[in-house]
Amino acid sequence: MHEDITGGPPATGRRGHWRRWLLVLFLAVFAFTASGHIQTIDAEQELSVAASLRAGHGVASYMTAAHGGGTTPGRGGRNYAAHDLGESLLYLPLTLVPGTVRVVTGQACWPPHTTLCSAVRDAAVPTPRLELLASFLNPVLGAVLLLVFAEVLTGLGFDRRVAVLTTLLVGFTSVLWVYSHISFDATADALFILVAVLGLVRFERAPDAPTRQLWVAGAALGAAIVVRSDTVALVPALSIPVVVALWRQRRTLGSAVRSALAWGIPLVTALAVNGWYNWLRFGSPTDNGNLHDPLLKLTTPLVDGLLGQTLFPGKGMLFYTPLLLIALVGWPRFVREHRVLGLTLLLTILTALVVHAPLADWSGDDAWAARHTIPVTALALVPLAYVVRDLVRHQLARAVSVAVVVLAVVGLVVQLSGVLADYRAVNYTKHGKGVLVLNDIGRFEAVDGLRALGRSVEGRDPYVGASPDLLDPAPIPRLDLWWVRERAYGREPLLTIVVPLGLLLVALGAAVKLRADLRVADGTAPP
Repeated sequence: MHEDITGGPPATGRRGHWRRWLLVLFLAVFAFTASGHIQTIDAEQELSVAASLRAGHGVASYMTAAHGGGTTPGRGGRNYAAHDLGESLLYLPLTLVPGTVRVVTGQACWPPHTTLCSAVRDAAVPTPRLELLASFLNPVLGAVLLLVFAEVLTGLGFDRRVAVLTTLLVGFTSVLWVYSHISFDATADALFILVAVLGLVRFERAPDAPTRQLWVAGAALGAAIVVRSDTVALVPALSIPVVVALWRQRRTLGSAVRSALAWGIPLVTALAVNGWYNWLRFGSPTDNGNLHDPLLKLTTPLVDGLLGQTLFPGKGMLFYTPLLLIALVGWPRFVREHRVLGLTLLLTILTALVVHAPLADWSGDDAWAARHTIPVTALALVPLAYVVRDLVRHQLARAVSVAVVVLAVVGLVVQLSGVLADYRAVNYTKHGKGVLVLNDIGRFEAVDGLRALGRSVEGRDPYVGASPDLLDPAPIPRLDLWWVRERAYGREPLLTIVVPLGLLLVALGAAVKLRADLRVADGTAPP
């Protein structure tokens, strides 16, 4: 049996229901705080591709061509979304629900707001019902991501109590909660990368066993590449455990070949899918529609981009997820006890930062915090479990314990400012009248979020400074929650009361069950 480094009960224990209750808790809370609408043009484009696929119109987009990361003219004189296929495939099952896709015939203008309106003929477009359903995709993916995070911790040998407590901290005090609310593909990318890491963790524990975990890891990383092609930059770092295993298996050629194929075939397949999708749209396997995007030019000094992503308040990871400061304390122990995996995650994080730092748009703006750091935020928080372990065993100095509590509270407030306020309003207020200022490194957007919430409580328009043309529909709701929005627009009044209350009761019940399970793990309650 794998040694439990916490000295507590094994992670699997006699009661394995903690996984179920942890997932249910996050699903209920994240569904309760879902937005009910699509806030980002990226998701609108990806949703348009899903609608086109459902209607049998191929992968064309009905949206206006906008060179540089937007919808782009391509083969056959049609417009295509300059995004990878993965997120659209995740949206595709939602289009099977009746009333989610509308086919516009003849000359028409869709969608009906100024900045995106274009003349289309026989286009498949998402309906408000599809937009509502699509807004729940990231809450589901975010909840699953956190369950996988807990599994990574148990795979590293932490007991379930430490794994659950650490995951709860990460789930509610890190920027991952906000990105489970905002419609970006960063959450799906982060999930698949973390599943790949889980597969590597389990493979390293039993490298001589059948290579099923490597197939899982490779397939997950391949899925991440299909969601975001820039994830391919992380392949060398994440391949370190595989290379080490191959070196150890060099005397048994058959085992080494099986390991190499299990890891490599899914990655090659993902690259082939991306190449085919690029060729289908733009006539070249290497053209994903962003070749002429000025925001992807290498114009930012490397140091400036690195500091902006990490230490500056405008977009810095440490400001949007304060507990990363505490996680730094655990990194030396993590690397010491799990040298290969520790170095793998460390190099993966550094690679993600270095690859995006030189870009003109190094943060992924227009977005909350530094969007390009989201796929590796969970990896950076893994060593937090060492501090939580010491905390529950009363082995932390009082000053460190106080710091954990303070930073957790600050992190919670920061996330609430991003979850409860429409990020578009917060983001555009700093731009002023729709003039975009990228990568503001000095203005902490969480403060704008809190101001927007304050205006909401006072009954004043929380969208001060935003250009009306950039917001659709009009900013009637005061809180960016689906049930508030639906009630404000007079839709499904009964559901907007019953379902939210039901979600809260489910979350409360899951929390009670989870606490009971942890008490058993702690030995304070009978099994």
